[in-house]
Amino acid sequence: GKGKGFIEGGLSNLIGAGWGWVIIFLFTQLTPRLTQTLTFITPKLSEALSLGISVGVIAAVICVLAMIPVLHFIPGFFIGAAAFFATGFKLEPTLVSLAIGTVCGLLSEKGLHAIQKK
Repeated sequence: GKGKGFIEGGLSNLIGAGWGWVIIFLFTQLTPRLTQTLTFITPKLSEALSLGISVGVIAAVICVLAMIPVLHFIPGFFIGAAAFFATGFKLEPTLVSLAIGTVCGLLSEKGLHAIQKK
């Protein structure tokens, strides 16, 4: 209530989209290096390993960040990252849509409180 979800959820969503971008960046940097270093694996296996490592590292970072009170809403990070992936890795429309969704959530909460007061 009182905008707490707006701040915590919105912040987690927006930061999560940024972490989604970092996952893709790490993936694109790590894949060719794994392919060159581990010559005994196929390129597809190299991609799978790179993606797993990238997601695992960022998931661990997100869990550590959740120790900060305003960033404790871990699902918001994953929602933001998933939205980034769903837009085909386009950061701007992801951030705009998450911001609009966060504002709509706040308006819904305010509207509910207005209805309940009547």
